[in-house]
Amino acid sequence: MRLGSRLIAVVAAAILGAAAQAAQTAGEHSAQHLEACSHNAWGYLTFSKYHFGTTNMCSEPITIWFMLKTGRIMHQDVAPRGVFDTGLAKGDFDEAVWAAAVCPQGRQPRPTVSVANWDVILRSQYECALAP
Repeated sequence: MRLGSRLIAVVAAAILGAAAQAAQTAGEHSAQHLEACSHNAWGYLTFSKYHFGTTNMCSEPITIWFMLKTGRIMHQDVAPRGVFDTGLAKGDFDEAVWAAAVCPQGRQPRPTVSVANWDVILRSQYECALAP
């Protein structure tokens, strides 16, 4: 009887160890967004022909995805202190209706930036997964 209990304990430990390893591996493949790197800097950039955009205020490179409600999406890698320029001037779009996702460079939003995921992106309820 002791052998049976010991065997069950060994099997249970192996299963729990595998589950913990899987959870750790999954965590390595996702990261939190970095919206704070650009949050306070969005607007019409005087040094960029007054185009709408932002500056990366962090010390690490990021990728920004910018989406208009019409479904037009643009994205760009932005170096630390670098500029994300949408190319959109005043009057080119409804500046009250846009969403953006910001991830560490080399990662992408999950779920993806799309009109179907508009509310999720707008509410910052996405994570940043390793790019394939």
